[in-house]
Amino acid sequence: MSVSEIVLSQSTSDDLPSRVQVAAKPRTFACPACGGTVLVRTGGRALTAVCSSCSTIIDITNKNFEIIEKAQSAERPTLLPLGARGKLDGIVWEIVGYMLKTDATGTYPWDEYLLFNPYHGYRFLSHEAGHWTLSRVLKRDLTDPKVRPRVRLDGNDYKIFLQGAAIVRHVQGEFYWRARVGEYWQTTEYISPPYILSIEENDSEINFSLGRYVPRADVIKAFSPQAYLPMSSGVGANQPSPFEGRVLRLWLWTLGAIVAAFLIQFSLASGMHERRAYADTVLFNAVDKDRTYATQPFELQQSGAVEIKGYAPVDNDWVELSLTLVEENTNTEHTSVMPIEYYHGQDSDGYWSEGQQTETTYFSMIPQGSYRLLVDADSGAFTRFGSTTVKLEVIEGIAYPSNLLMALALLLIPPIVQSWRKGYFERQRWSKSDFKPDGSRGDSDDT
Repeated sequence: MSVSEIVLSQSTSDDLPSRVQVAAKPRTFACPACGGTVLVRTGGRALTAVCSSCSTIIDITNKNFEIIEKAQSAERPTLLPLGARGKLDGIVWEIVGYMLKTDATGTYPWDEYLLFNPYHGYRFLSHEAGHWTLSRVLKRDLTDPKVRPRVRLDGNDYKIFLQGAAIVRHVQGEFYWRARVGEYWQTTEYISPPYILSIEENDSEINFSLGRYVPRADVIKAFSPQAYLPMSSGVGANQPSPFEGRVLRLWLWTLGAIVAAFLIQFSLASGMHERRAYADTVLFNAVDKDRTYATQPFELQQSGAVEIKGYAPVDNDWVELSLTLVEENTNTEHTSVMPIEYYHGQDSDGYWSEGQQTETTYFSMIPQGSYRLLVDADSGAFTRFGSTTVKLEVIEGIAYPSNLLMALALLLIPPIVQSWRKGYFERQRWSKSDFKPDGSRGDSDDT
């Protein structure tokens, strides 16, 4: 076994004793502090109960109903009312207890509701910043409870997420243990969304629980259809990513579309052959700078991409050509600009050069027909030499990849955007963690 991971094996049975389970009968008794009526919903299973009138915590296993803790702070309103019943995971639960917990600083509070079903035992429904988790206590066999970067449970890997403290600040209702305000637990949490594995430990015991993320809508439907529950804020520790699985499927679909695009391009290209439709060398004079040169008509026999090549013997000079391809019958125009420049020299670093004497431009999706090429030229040579020559070639039937490249770019946008969104979602999740996703502490370079 790797030193960086531990394996937790656990029983899948519920947390009630193995004896035959029967429905608990509610009972009442008088509060020893104020005389108010205390309702116990779970019958003989509860060890403590809180008086709803004076908030005194009472040991109900003692025949004299011994007071564990006198009147804590006044009973506080809860998002979900005690006594409410609702169905989660196909089981009807009753809310029998409530705790308010915080971290050691008191900065980060969260709610824990104790749920009860006489045939399925207890569950915990926790709430923090609009995120809900339904948990159950595990019967486990863990020989090495040390904090590890990851643990393994039922075939799932859980990464360490938080390590800190949980302090009970307020209690209401009844509990199957001797609950009291001020209870302190050292906590460690591991996540494998939508699941969270929690370890709570104090001087006398250690508890393990496994939780699953519950959508807010499910909680409303189960317990509080008329009440407002706060919307979720940020990303919950074990909140499942809405992009999980979808991004991989999108990339696979995109890969298939790219292969199909290449096959289509290859099929179209195989039916074409390159042909030089026009070639000529043109002398441009400075006096013709503002005049448009028109070539002789030439025929394009294939529909598709057209390549225009230009060559000028520039030497530490430049030529710029404005090109217009015009269809003779419809006067349809396609325009482009072709700059040709070439510079070279010697400096302290040695010989250098920039540019070239040959350039190429493309027109895509040109139908066959009769065309002329209109050229407007400008050049630095007009000042120095008064003229310059340019060789022009028009080639049809080429496999111009621009349409394919554009299609590929469009196809790649959705998976790239979704991948970024998935990464951003995870960064929000782990921004709340004490540890990096690889299991190391966020404030340390130790591995």
